[in-house]
Amino acid sequence: MKKLHLTNRTIRVTLVCCLLSFQFFSCKKFLDVQPRDYMFEEEAFSTKKGVEAALNGLYQSLPDSMLYGKTLTIGGTEQFAQYFYPIAGEHQNLFKDYNMTAVRSLFSQVWSKSYRTILGANVFCSKLENPSFNVVEPVEKKILLGEAYAIRAFLHFDMLRIFGPVYAASPGNTAIPYITKPAIEAQPLLSATAAIDKILEDLDAAVKLLEKDPVRTKGADRSGMPADGQVMDYLSNRHRRMNYYAVRTLQARVLLYAGKKELAGTAAQSIIAEQEAFFPWQTEQQMASDPLLSKETFFGIDNRSLYDYYRRMFSPLVHDEMIYTPTQEKLDAMYDPASTDLRLRYWFKTGVEGNKNYKVFVKHSNANITDATFRYYQPLIKKAELYLIAAETAPDLQQGYFYLNSLRLSRGLTPVNYQPASTSADLLLEIRKEYEREFIGEGQTYFMFKRLNLGTITSYTGTSTVTMDAGKYVVPLPEDETYYRQ
Repeated sequence: MKKLHLTNRTIRVTLVCCLLSFQFFSCKKFLDVQPRDYMFEEEAFSTKKGVEAALNGLYQSLPDSMLYGKTLTIGGTEQFAQYFYPIAGEHQNLFKDYNMTAVRSLFSQVWSKSYRTILGANVFCSKLENPSFNVVEPVEKKILLGEAYAIRAFLHFDMLRIFGPVYAASPGNTAIPYITKPAIEAQPLLSATAAIDKILEDLDAAVKLLEKDPVRTKGADRSGMPADGQVMDYLSNRHRRMNYYAVRTLQARVLLYAGKKELAGTAAQSIIAEQEAFFPWQTEQQMASDPLLSKETFFGIDNRSLYDYYRRMFSPLVHDEMIYTPTQEKLDAMYDPASTDLRLRYWFKTGVEGNKNYKVFVKHSNANITDATFRYYQPLIKKAELYLIAAETAPDLQQGYFYLNSLRLSRGLTPVNYQPASTSADLLLEIRKEYEREFIGEGQTYFMFKRLNLGTITSYTGTSTVTMDAGKYVVPLPEDETYYRQ
């Protein structure tokens, strides 16, 4: 792994400086007092504030433009999903040619940014796993360690979904390395099955460690982001951290991807009733002032570039040839134009401001947000997905339709009634439709296509299809990675 082939000394400087260089903690203090490499790490983990700042640093890496700030939410993944009309000069039809220099560069950066954050998580875990570590109280130690395990699993899983094989067809194929050590050592490429086992092992550990997560007794406790220079209290703003409900939903996501439907259903069912008191479905009025439905989101990131990306990519003021927007035909294929779907009403607006006679994608606009605690908040794990997983894994069709319709009703749609002649294929088709409607601009739809190994997907035109195969669903490993292994 050439990108990861660094000395222990180099990686400790890189990671600890990275963890502590955010606005939570001043690196200048460390440079002034202890300039030697190992002292960065020693001081970082010698105080409660330092430990919490180190974990917050991991969270601050997630909104990177190559990760969930752009590429894995509103960028490359949505191009894969065929949501937006191709833009002149952009590599929109990415899976047509993975050998394009721009495409290879993009995914090489996704890979390196992900594994850099994973290594940071490993440094954090290695410190707190030490039985003699007593800088924070035992209850807090468990919660912080559970969050770090979940971040590590979360990133590895998305690397598997991008670079790994179509799991439903070739689970034994070589996929990715699973890195758990803070020291830099070349790790073997695991099969997709082995990688899934490692991911689930981390998530199982996270679930146990987060058993007493305060989110289960008082909800998210949304108090907004701390002032510059302050560390976020781990007991508050649980919707901005890998909390118990987020990890359980992620666990269900992974299990479903691996074809373990019964276990995925069990994971989803374990929190559906419990979370309802704290993450209720939002009303139309709430959606109008918070299009991203923040209060339905179990876990999201603080993306300070979110509205800049909106202005550059989606705003009606963007030139016609450069705007990211679905064609009208694509919208019609996703949403019935005559329906009462609130997503169609509030996520797409005619671009009058830019003299456009077509609808533009405004889901990530901050124009109508009235609650400051929602600003810059970008969802990554949502209640809607929990219900769709519950629908797909339900032991009988009637229950499956119940969960499907819970989401539909919350979005202003009428129920899809169960009929004696209904089949599991009928239900799955409706679930697929809801994924496409719900997760535009959130990076999940393409991975649903890959999980189901769909042979065709609707193209950006809305009137034609794109033929898919394993070659299009699997992004090649970065050149540096394969070169180092030769």
